[in-house]
Amino acid sequence: MRMDSLRPRLVVAAGVVAALTFAAPALAAPKPPSCKDAATSALAGNGYNPATLGTVSGRSSSAVNGEIQSLCAAGTPVPQVDAQVLKDSTITAPAIGTFLSGVFGFNGPEAAGVLKAVGFGATEIATALLGSFGQTAEQGAELLQSLGFGAVDIAGALKVVYSLTGAATGGILQGLGFGVNLIAGAMLDVYNLPADVTAGILQGLGFGLNLIAGAMLDVYNLAGAVTAGILQGLGFGVNLVANALLDVYNLAADVTAAILQGLGIGADLIAGAMLDVYNLAGAVTAGILQGLGFGVNLIANAMLDVYNLASDITAGILKGLGFGVNLIAGALQDVYNLASAVTAGILQGLGYGVDLIAGALRDVYFLGSEVTAGILKGLGFAVNLVANAMLDVYNLAADVTAGILKGLGYVVDEVAGAMKAIYALADDAVAGILNSIGFAADQIVQALQDVFNDTADEIDAIAQTIGGAFADAVDAALCALSFGIFC
Repeated sequence: MRMDSLRPRLVVAAGVVAALTFAAPALAAPKPPSCKDAATSALAGNGYNPATLGTVSGRSSSAVNGEIQSLCAAGTPVPQVDAQVLKDSTITAPAIGTFLSGVFGFNGPEAAGVLKAVGFGATEIATALLGSFGQTAEQGAELLQSLGFGAVDIAGALKVVYSLTGAATGGILQGLGFGVNLIAGAMLDVYNLPADVTAGILQGLGFGLNLIAGAMLDVYNLAGAVTAGILQGLGFGVNLVANALLDVYNLAADVTAAILQGLGIGADLIAGAMLDVYNLAGAVTAGILQGLGFGVNLIANAMLDVYNLASDITAGILKGLGFGVNLIAGALQDVYNLASAVTAGILQGLGYGVDLIAGALRDVYFLGSEVTAGILKGLGFAVNLVANAMLDVYNLAADVTAGILKGLGYVVDEVAGAMKAIYALADDAVAGILNSIGFAADQIVQALQDVFNDTADEIDAIAQTIGGAFADAVDAALCALSFGIFC
């Protein structure tokens, strides 16, 4: 057969082929599985077909399929659909975490996000992170925080899943940036720790005293006194404790002082806190110490040791507080080691009268009448006041007082005047005393004239009554005074 005879047929065949080629539709790309199909397939491929899940959860397979369909219709991603169905079918978080890792290639954070989205709590998620992804406590805590869990939830997970102590959990929470109150709250709510243990943990984490005190107030609702005791037990000094009571509890100085006293803290340390923390003046602090029942010497000592006050200033404060003169004198002796004369001068400067000063010298310094009289004279008290102190305080007889006054250098007129004014003696009695204590006859004559305005005849009559050498001496004195009748 000739080739040209076949050509039309080949052409026709080629044309037919060409026509068929261009006329045939292009092959379509494979259609992706639906959300439901993908979710069901992933579950079934890993032993979780609807029938199995229904058996585990007590639901029908149609109910499981219905849940898958409903979640898909809501636009839920396939991994989350499967996780939700598994959770609702009582599958545990670690098993779901393993499923998400094996089927979808999820890492720990991705799986944790899905687990939280389907309703698992921090502890369950942490269990999955440890069991399925081998995360450390710190890693797990950080991831839980990134998912929005708070300090208490994270602490609960660390306690249950990682078996951490409160102190270890507190350190992790601090590292995550949680504040002192949130950490304290976790110690209380999760670990049920008493306040003092929590305070010790917070101190160990480096939190300052005021922050610890604030946690005791805000989290444990402790009164200032209880918190102060805890802070003292942690080794904080008295000023720091007082500062916390001021800054955190806003307590008044006297309330803080009472709390410090209740903790067994002494007057000087309390006074130091009043000065350093509350900036109180010495007089105010002294009043607080008095109100707490501290004795005068302890108060005076605080004024000296803490406020460095001079003795006269302290004495004035003590007087202002109503302490008696003897107690003040005792403090000046015991605390300031003052000599009796110095104390007497301070008491005089405070306005105390001669009798009170003399009484203090007798009762506190155990001074005899002569020494006391000398001190009183040295302070410038008039002779009558000195004599009055001898009578009222020492209960001395007139002749004894007169002898003391003479021994102190008082002149005869002063002694006679004191006998008349203080002891209410008549001229003859005074003359006898002046004679007995060694004043000369002419001095006695002069005193009787000056003090009693006695005439020569009255003086002579007194002398004759006394008699003896004294009478002769008086006559001679009167003669010398130009009373010729006596010459």
